[in-house]
Amino acid sequence: MLNCGNSTEHQVRFKRVMNLLPEDSQPESLAWCDPNTLLAIWNNAALENARQRFTSFCDGPETQRVVVVADVRLDNRKELAGQLGINPSAAPVSDAALLALSYRKWGKNMPRHFLGDFAYILWDEVSGSLHGACDQIGVKQLYYFAYNGSVTISDDINFLLRSWSDVLRLDDDSLAAYLAWGEFIDESMTCFSGVKKLPSANILSIDRTQVRKSRYWSPEEAPALRFIGVDDCSEQLGELLEASVEARVDAAGVTGCHLSGGLDSSVVAAIAARVQ
Repeated sequence: MLNCGNSTEHQVRFKRVMNLLPEDSQPESLAWCDPNTLLAIWNNAALENARQRFTSFCDGPETQRVVVVADVRLDNRKELAGQLGINPSAAPVSDAALLALSYRKWGKNMPRHFLGDFAYILWDEVSGSLHGACDQIGVKQLYYFAYNGSVTISDDINFLLRSWSDVLRLDDDSLAAYLAWGEFIDESMTCFSGVKKLPSANILSIDRTQVRKSRYWSPEEAPALRFIGVDDCSEQLGELLEASVEARVDAAGVTGCHLSGGLDSSVVAAIAARVQ
């Protein structure tokens, strides 16, 4: 939650948001809090279960701090560690710490370097700006709501509904479109007026003057592949598939596979069993 103005209502809303955090675990839930900014881990389930999904990290002295709250699984940790100059023999670095270090190196466009499923919110104390992003295909999601100088962001739309229940109303046009087509005609639409969903492969940037989003990746950017024959194509497909499965097995730790009886899941299970 970020206050972009001097609204006294913001302080009241701040307290309301704080009250949504479990009373016996508020200090552990908070990643960053000052009079204008609040980053925290909130979950409908017990916080102990939330810790299995969410991670936070503070980097740097107070006046130059980068704070990250994330629901993230990075599948290219090894490549990122090498690009960031992390000693492979050093103690393991959390995914949130990798995000903070990536921001120091690449700035807000850092998700261009990530492979995996992620949604994160990052606070830059120096610039007084907040950045959020979700993965390339939208496995993880972010929702945001701007009202009277305050902006609230969450990966759970229920958090926004509970924080702003006295303000939010159903959006008749969005609801009608969803009922008519079975989906939203715009990826940023939701059923609630003013509540926006951040589209996949997009970055949300907020400072004291504006809220803006920008796309950091699109399928059209992928390099064109041309093969001489079927054998070359088959070999490349096998290499990519094995590399993809191996990366996700490493990231997940304990791996399970749902077998449908078809070819796809059987191939994934066979590769996972071989590389784990």
